[in-house]
Amino acid sequence: MGPQFRGLFWHTLGRMLLLYFVPHLLLAVFFQFQYRRLQRDNLRAHLQVLAHQARCFRISAQAI
Repeated sequence: MGPQFRGLFWHTLGRMLLLYFVPHLLLAVFFQFQYRRLQRDNLRAHLQVLAHQARCFRISAQAI
């Protein structure tokens, strides 16, 4: 393999990394952040429901 092909190989490899792997990596990072935010929001909503149920239970227990 001559030096001119070696340079072409590295140029092609660099372009492949930029055009194929970098967009996929960016998408993976974006969806990971979205998933973590969704989990956090779901946990917060779940805790709010539990707090509301506890308040309702205390009110109904006091009425008896």
